[in-house]
Amino acid sequence: MWMSDGPAPAGLWSELHAAHRFSGLWPLLLADLHHDSEEFRPWGSGELFPAGKSRPRDHDPQAFLTAAWTWAGAEADLASYIRSQGGPPTARAIRVADADASAAGYAEFLLRKHPRMRIGLVPSERGADTLTTALTA
Repeated sequence: MWMSDGPAPAGLWSELHAAHRFSGLWPLLLADLHHDSEEFRPWGSGELFPAGKSRPRDHDPQAFLTAAWTWAGAEADLASYIRSQGGPPTARAIRVADADASAAGYAEFLLRKHPRMRIGLVPSERGADTLTTALTA
């Protein structure tokens, strides 16, 4: 995975996401642990590795997304934004165009709330595969 050297400017995630169909690179927003500016942990420090990790197919997607949305609402102060969007999305409720617009909205919201976030780029066909691809590459 490639990671930017500095904070992501507003609008960059959306531009990179739109360019995915040409580049094959999926953009991620990366936050550091405890504002660790030197190494940008865990992304820049080499702490992430696949050994001993569970496989995506071992998890129930609905349970995982529910837990992730609960964590995001509590940890990243997304609760009010999620409520303004009618709650967390469900697989049946999302159309592709809506999903892209929602993702762009969430990305911009996160960058406003956490301006230190960096961009990561992962060669991946789908956003759902980016973390496993980044960890196993």
